[in-house]
Amino acid sequence: MAAPVIEGTYTATSSGAITWDITGVVIPAGLTDGLLVVGNSYEYGNGGAESLVNSVVIDPGGANEAAFTRAVNASVFASYGNEASIWYLKGASIPPAGTYTVRISTDLPSGSAYTVYAASGCYVLSGADQTTVPDATANQTATVNAGLTTNITTVAADTLVLDSYSQGDNNAPTANAGQTVRWDLASGTSRGTSSTKGLTSAGTASLGYTHASSNRVAHSLASFAATATGGGTVTLTKATLKSVSANPAKANEQALMAKSQIQPISPQPASINEQIQITMVSMQSLSAYPILVSEAIIIALVSLAAISAKPLQVIQNVLVSLSVSSWKRVFGRPVTIPGAPQSIWRMFRPITNAHGEQIMRPCDRKK
Repeated sequence: MAAPVIEGTYTATSSGAITWDITGVVIPAGLTDGLLVVGNSYEYGNGGAESLVNSVVIDPGGANEAAFTRAVNASVFASYGNEASIWYLKGASIPPAGTYTVRISTDLPSGSAYTVYAASGCYVLSGADQTTVPDATANQTATVNAGLTTNITTVAADTLVLDSYSQGDNNAPTANAGQTVRWDLASGTSRGTSSTKGLTSAGTASLGYTHASSNRVAHSLASFAATATGGGTVTLTKATLKSVSANPAKANEQALMAKSQIQPISPQPASINEQIQITMVSMQSLSAYPILVSEAIIIALVSLAAISAKPLQVIQNVLVSLSVSSWKRVFGRPVTIPGAPQSIWRMFRPITNAHGEQIMRPCDRKK
């Protein structure tokens, strides 16, 4: 398992407006366990009271409009103010594949005489846990500092920590070792920066920056855990097939998949306890090394017995197409399948089942 995967980042700056947009945010097709995360740096001035970002929405006014939830913010105010905030939107509320606008709004009244400088960005993540969001948060501020380092204590392993850093001067910051800067945006006399750090184990980690001059600084951090399957793309090979096998020790000889593992790829899951049919077409998508004896993935009656309550009938039942898209549902993330030679069919012979249908049955394995 790995930390959530960054599928894209999109940014915007604004000067003088109390509402601003991040345009061109792409939601990719097939986004699995998706999460949108927005980081904001917001500076405002000319006296008055403290102000905050109070709304983040995607597709404002559109059919897919959805509101983000604030995960954490840090705000410092002394005549002028700086806020660093992080907002998220979980997969169930993310619009269908397409290109969208994310709108950020503040609580300043319309027509306000405040000076406003903003720098924002949106992360599109895959493979992110949808239950405990965020995994952890932390924040810190200072009125006069030439940087900040903030600690966060994550709960889960395999997390992606990201931050939002706002400073009252336009100084290019130097990020601490071990973090990757994803954007660093100047806006007027202010600057907003965001970095990430991937963690493989739970515990305390830190992100931070230093810069040339001292002024107001605000820093927010949030960690996001991976799903059980993680993000990114699976290349379907013998090694990855082991991860779905009910008996990994025998993965070199046969893919033993449990009912619970095969059920997500069946077009008729209600029948899963009785019938599974592995066809020639589905076998073509199954093995990256189909003919080498030491590498072949053999699906035979003995291995199919692990997924059926009636193993003697497994060749005579419901068609299950083990395609790229269906394997994606097994792994919970996109799948690529290396090309397989046609000689795979030497392991099969045609038979006619009890229903008069021609299917491909595994041949006896020759030594």
